[in-house]
Amino acid sequence: SAQSQNSLLKAEVNSLKARIQLENGNDNSALNQLEQILENKRSRLPSNHPSLGGTTNDIGTVHEKLGNYTKALEFFEKALSIVEKSLPSNHLDLVDYYINVGRTLDKLGQYERALDNFRLALKILEQDERENTDRIEV
Repeated sequence: SAQSQNSLLKAEVNSLKARIQLENGNDNSALNQLEQILENKRSRLPSNHPSLGGTTNDIGTVHEKLGNYTKALEFFEKALSIVEKSLPSNHLDLVDYYINVGRTLDKLGQYERALDNFRLALKILEQDERENTDRIEV
């Protein structure tokens, strides 16, 4: 409906505002905004909507910036879980999610799990590169 599209658009605008807050060093303000946006989206969207994954990922980014790596990992893994359900397994958007999980696992000293996530990201990138090369050669 037009109303739900409007509220989703408002949520996306607010997400951008929160990212600006984060860029300007207003971490706690950004975190509060993002948590409110996530609650709003959860009440209006299906549980596997990619927009939920994006906001959940943004919250993970704030926690990572604050040095709360365990909390960041929790949000990054939740975000990945959401987008894995809504996107094809080779979708380029998944790369950033795998990298976020991998980078955070690395910071937590979980190197094998970090490597697994980096490999998944690389596999998608290599597959995309092959597909683009095939398209160019035709």
